[in-house]
Amino acid sequence: MQDVVNLALLSPDVLDRIAAGEQPDGLTSDYLVKTRFSAVWSEQLEHFSSL
Repeated sequence: MQDVVNLALLSPDVLDRIAAGEQPDGLTSDYLVKTRFSAVWSEQLEHFSSL
């Protein structure tokens, strides 16, 4: 259940990029579930851009 809650914290920009197929190759559902990413949306964009 916690994994689903964490995914709900993804920023709208990140979700839009995933929906458009524009996410970095390293940004997978497995990565998101296993990684503690920041709940701060601006930090998510920085972090995921480096993948």
